Amino acid sequence: MKKHLLITAIICIATIPPATAITKCVYLRPGLSCGIISPSGQVDWTINCASPTGGPGTQISGIGACSFESGTSSERLPLKTGTSLPPDYSIEQHDIYCWCRMTTPAVSSWIYLRNYNTNGDCVEMCAFHCGQNFYTNTNFMRQMMTTISD
Repeated sequence: MKKHLLITAIICIATIPPATAITKCVYLRPGLSCGIISPSGQVDWTINCASPTGGPGTQISGIGACSFESGTSSERLPLKTGTSLPPDYSIEQHDIYCWCRMTTPAVSSWIYLRNYNTNGDCVEMCAFHCGQNFYTNTNFMRQMMTTISD
C-alpha cells in the first residue's frame, strides 16, 4: 500500500507544471514620443508612447489624488493615512496637494507632485499633470519607476 501511495505521489508531482513568473518588458526612457490622452478634470491619467521600432506602443496609466498632506519632491512613500485633520479643515483650503501613482503596467507608490492654490484647481489638474510629468520629467519618472511593487 505504501508503495502505491509513493508511486501516486511521484506521478502527481511530475504532472504538476512548475510555477512560472510572467515578466512584461516595457520600453520606457526619457524622450520617448508620448502623448497624454487624459483630459483635465479626470482622476485617471493615461499616456501612450510610440514604439521606437515601429511595433505596438506602450500605454501607461495612473491616478492623481488631492490630499491635505503635503510632501516633498523626493518623497516616495505611500500616501499618508490616519493623520487627524487640521482644526480649521476645509476641503477648498486644505486638499490642495497632488499625489500621483502609476497603476499600469505596474503599481508604484504614491509620489508627491505639487500643490495648487485651491482644491478645485487640484481636482481639475492633478491627474493631467501626473501624466504629463511622467513623460517629460526624467526625475519624476525615475521616482515612480523605482517604487514599483507587485
